[in-house]
This record gives sequence, structure tokens and C-alpha cells, in this order.
Amino acid sequence: MSAADHQTTSDGPPLKPRELAVLRALACLRLMTRSDVEAIAHRSMVHDSSVSRDLLKLVTRGYCHHFNMDGLPIRDSYGLAYGAAKVLPVASALTASWRLEPAPETAFYLLQRASLWSALTKDGWTVGNRSRARLALRRSLVDRQRTVVDREQGKAKEVAGAVLARLRAAPDLSPHAEMRCVCGFSCSPKDHRRCPRCKSDLKAVIMESAAQCGCGAIVDLDHPPAVQEHKACGHWRLLPPLPYDVADKAGEVMILLCDNPRASIVKQAAALPLRVLGQPRLSVVLRPCDDNSLYDAVGKRWVMKGPRLRLLEHLFSDDHLAGHFPYATTADVVDYRPEAQLRVLKRGAAA
Repeated sequence: MSAADHQTTSDGPPLKPRELAVLRALACLRLMTRSDVEAIAHRSMVHDSSVSRDLLKLVTRGYCHHFNMDGLPIRDSYGLAYGAAKVLPVASALTASWRLEPAPETAFYLLQRASLWSALTKDGWTVGNRSRARLALRRSLVDRQRTVVDREQGKAKEVAGAVLARLRAAPDLSPHAEMRCVCGFSCSPKDHRRCPRCKSDLKAVIMESAAQCGCGAIVDLDHPPAVQEHKACGHWRLLPPLPYDVADKAGEVMILLCDNPRASIVKQAAALPLRVLGQPRLSVVLRPCDDNSLYDAVGKRWVMKGPRLRLLEHLFSDDHLAGHFPYATTADVVDYRPEAQLRVLKRGAAA
């Protein structure tokens, strides 16, 4: 836990590390159920009552909202409140909409996404969509393609080298990073190699919570000296995360595409890091959010497939849509934990 996590609020003592972990998780996911909090934020084994007490404390002190929304498979959920910005700089860089109750359609998408994160986290995966996710993607794709380049000869080696160059230049594979010194000095990797203050060697650090402040500088909101230095510059704007999620476990990487019902499926697929012909293949997990898709958790099959799920599967099939990228050449769709979703059929009843 960083030093920024020890800030004392005006309405009580500092939050515990696991309580701050809840706020950090909500800053990524926006909406979570109690069971999601238990799996994602409380990675260590804690009693169920501890999770409930932490959530009650966060709601009571104005750091979290407790939503009770009708029309959803799970009514009780939690989101960030305005008070979270007092103790978590990254919360102050989020838009105001993150602190409001979402529309039912958006809420279902957010909870569906959180349920997938929860299932993967329980299985030992690290899930995210910021700089560490970009780094995991880069290591998976670039390292594997470099092996192909070393193995090939002649024209095939040239083609593999061109693919490697495109992957290295891809924005999604470039994590936000800075050079940092033990004295607190930080700068862009292009500016210095030694600290101008104490002349020590600088160390490259991944900026998981990179944001742009009012002066235009890129600041790591998890680095207290940088936050303090730019505190008077104005409002922070969190740099856009990846439009999809990445799961990493012991070097194995999966792309998670949870269908956002307010976005085009074709555009969501086009944003995935799969559009370089000849690149190493990536595993992709698809999750629908339409009302007509229902999964039978007992029979382990889809009882109904809505139009959006059918379109998703068509895009990634060998018989792909004409005029669209052939994702089947770069992606392997895996049905990972299909029961880990909100709309499932259990014992003949929809849950």
C-alpha cells in the first residue's frame, strides 16, 4: 500500500488496507456486489461478516453508495461516493457519472463484468484494464512473436519481423511508465537517466493510475510526491483504460470482452488487439448482456441466444461476416467459467 493510502480524513480515522482495496476496485469496475467485493478486493481469506462490516463502514462514512435497483438479477450493489476522493486520488480523477446510480441496462453490463472479474480472481488470475494489463499483453504478444522471428528464415523472417514491428508500435501494448528515484523525483523515460537532485540512478516504474493534471503533465496518482507536486495544478483526468479487460496468470493471457449493450458489437471487436494478420493467437472470453441470452448452469449449455450473442459468435467464427476482419485467424474463443454470469437458469428458474 502506498503512502497516499494513509491520509487521515476529517470524519474519522484512516481506512484499513482492505477498505481502501474496495475503493480501488470500484474505481476500476464502478459497480460491484458484495460477493464481488469479497473475491476481488479482499484477496486474502476473510470472514463474510468482515466484508459486510467494511461495506457498511464505507457507506456510513460517505465513501460508497449502496444501490438497490429493481429489474436486475442482483438488486444490491455498491459504487463510489463523492467522499472517496478524500482518501483515494484516483477517485477524484473519475467523471461524476461514476458516482451516480447507473441506468438498469448499464448496471447489468457493469455487474456482468464484475462477476467475470470475480470468477477469474478466485481462480488465481490477475484482471485489469490499465498499464499492468497493457504490459501483460505486450509480454505475451511481443515475446512470442520475437520467438517466431528468431526461428524463421528468408522471406518468412521478414514477414514475421514486420508483424513484430507493428505489435511493438501498437498503443494498447504500450503501458504508461515513468522514471523514478528513491528521493521522490519522477520524470518521463525520455527526460533523464540519473536523478538531477541526488544523482542516483532512476528506475522505470509502471504507472497503473496515470492521469493528466491541469498543467498537462502525466502524473501517477499512486505516487504521493507527484500528487503533492501537482496538487495545485487543477483537476486530474484519468487516462483512458483499455476498452476491454485482460486476465493474466503465470504468463498466460486472456482477453475478456463483456458486451456493452450501449456500444456497437462490431466496434467493440475492432478495439481488441487482434487485427494484425500473422500475430500470435490470443484466447478471448465473450460475455453477452442482452435480455434474450440465458445459460443453463446445470445442463452447461445456452438455453437461448440473443441477437447480440449470435453476432458476437459469428464475428469470431470461421464463417465470419463479410467485410470484417477474420478474427478466427488471430483469436481462440474459450468458454471459460460460462456459469459465472448474472442471467443463468438454475433448477428450471431464471436467476
